[in-house]
Amino acid sequence: MKKALIICAVLYVLVFAGLIIFQRHFIYVPFVSCLQGPPVLAAGYQPVTVTTEDGLTLTGWHHPARDGKPTILWLHGNADSLAVAATMAQPFAAAGYGIMAVGYRGYNCQPGKPSEQGLYADARAFMRALLADGLRAQDVVIFGHSLGSGVAVQMATEFRARGLILMGPFLSVASMGQVRFPMFPTYWVVRDRFDSAAKIAGIGMPLLLAHGDADFIIPFAQGQQLFQLAHEPKEFMAIPGGSHVDQFERGFDAVMRRWLQERG
Repeated sequence: MKKALIICAVLYVLVFAGLIIFQRHFIYVPFVSCLQGPPVLAAGYQPVTVTTEDGLTLTGWHHPARDGKPTILWLHGNADSLAVAATMAQPFAAAGYGIMAVGYRGYNCQPGKPSEQGLYADARAFMRALLADGLRAQDVVIFGHSLGSGVAVQMATEFRARGLILMGPFLSVASMGQVRFPMFPTYWVVRDRFDSAAKIAGIGMPLLLAHGDADFIIPFAQGQQLFQLAHEPKEFMAIPGGSHVDQFERGFDAVMRRWLQERG
């Protein structure tokens, strides 16, 4: 019995050590977006190349706005790509909204390795590209899905945009670590935290948040709790039966278009 307990303790320590050492491999899955090679530019989009503050050259996709409509800074989710972002954003591009789909480091066969500060730098570079092109921060709506929600919340602390839209967001990577690995004290060892829960109350712009109540990736309760922490004006859409990737198909696209129209 004692020997079995020792073996279990050793295995526990080894697995926990592995989680600590390889934690970024559990957080980011950029290889998925590169399995079929660099994405083919979607119709109506133009490639935009930026240089990040740490010297990486990255490419994103830009669909220009029409009729004075705002541009959506589109921060896609984990395992997604620029092609997926363009497909999701298609109804909004067709309605005349601008789309700036951010190309993250390491994703879409691009250089660099993803990290919390790295993804912030990537989004910041594309936001600054919009501002350099003549837009004001008030001409931009920040959108983040899944992993992108953590980046979006950070951008909303740095730029006073017209609004913030979060789809399937999480409280923090640390809280998600406890969901995925409840038997380990991962909360205390996560380096890349994307702590939206600690930031959301300090954001002074309209918020729209949607979460599927059958989300099997990020618990519905995390979206609810994040919304509760935010200040007004804010709007929450619970999507009955919604998973992590089908929110638009279940009616959120219409809600998001209405919300955008109300903000000019």
